[in-house]
Amino acid sequence: MAITISGTDGIVGAGFTVDASGVSVTAGVGTFSSLQGSGANLTALPAANLTGTLPALNAASLTQIPAANLVGVCTSGLTKTGGFGNLLQVVTTNLSATFTTTSSSLVDVTGYNLSITPTAASSKIKVSFNADHYAENSGTFNEYSTITIARSIQGGSYSAVYSGIQGAYMKVEQFPNVEYGRVAIIFLDAPSYTLGNSITYKMQIKSPDSNVTSAIVYQRSSITASNIILEEIAA
Repeated sequence: MAITISGTDGIVGAGFTVDASGVSVTAGVGTFSSLQGSGANLTALPAANLTGTLPALNAASLTQIPAANLVGVCTSGLTKTGGFGNLLQVVTTNLSATFTTTSSSLVDVTGYNLSITPTAASSKIKVSFNADHYAENSGTFNEYSTITIARSIQGGSYSAVYSGIQGAYMKVEQFPNVEYGRVAIIFLDAPSYTLGNSITYKMQIKSPDSNVTSAIVYQRSSITASNIILEEIAA
């Protein structure tokens, strides 16, 4: 049966007492089918007894969270404010194919291309091309070739972002008709792109000197390997 408490009456039972308002158990254990009211004064609740769905939580006021307690995978929402350095990623490839051309117009060097997809907006790309480069049967010293680095964004048309002359080859005595040089191109590019776009860089070459019958990029077996390195630098 239901008991209604009113006035100044209270209930004194076996092992506990309920005051006149019906809300305070001052001794013993009371069992109720439901409870209503504020839980502000509830303490020492066992974790195993906390069940159900939590409401949405705002973590704006959370402080001093131990790093060991941060687990899981973050897919978005983090902003780097310092302490992480400026190098965001590095993409590299080693090259092995020999390429030969006698063209006086720019041609793509087979295999000398590499792509990178920036992970942040407005990043800069540090571009490094390293290759052995030599001219065969040239007949004279100090031959030269023009090398261009071209860039394409998300499969679009290529545009030149670097152009220079590789000259002053060193003539090696054991190969009297071969003049050697080393291509080392390093520059910082600031492409305009949409986050998620891939950016591809490629090497092009031409032989403007009429004495050069073969301009060859890459190496013979005894010379250091060639490579391309692309580094994403935070803006």
